[in-house]
Amino acid sequence: PLKSVDCLEENVYELTCSICHHKYIGETSRSLHTRLKEHLRAIIQGDNATSAMSEHYGRYHPYIPEQPFTFLILDHGKDGVDRKLREAKLISLKKHQLIEIVAGFAEQ
Repeated sequence: PLKSVDCLEENVYELTCSICHHKYIGETSRSLHTRLKEHLRAIIQGDNATSAMSEHYGRYHPYIPEQPFTFLILDHGKDGVDRKLREAKLISLKKHQLIEIVAGFAEQ
């Protein structure tokens, strides 16, 4: 599924943990394919500094499934400021669905 988002940029996206269904909302100016690969690599390598999803797995799930998260594109921005504003608005609107923010990810 990552190859199908190869050229999508300026996105606000949501990652959902495949195990507990906790959610993370993020944004990127780069290819979504690139950013999703970074999240996946960080989970596999246990690199909590570059991915909130990796921090979540390191904290709560010692087992890493073949597909550790699903993703959904929530919005697109025109530029960095617009993208970050859209991300903040979505976090505010969905805060009842998100876990308490801890370095980007949250816990219920």
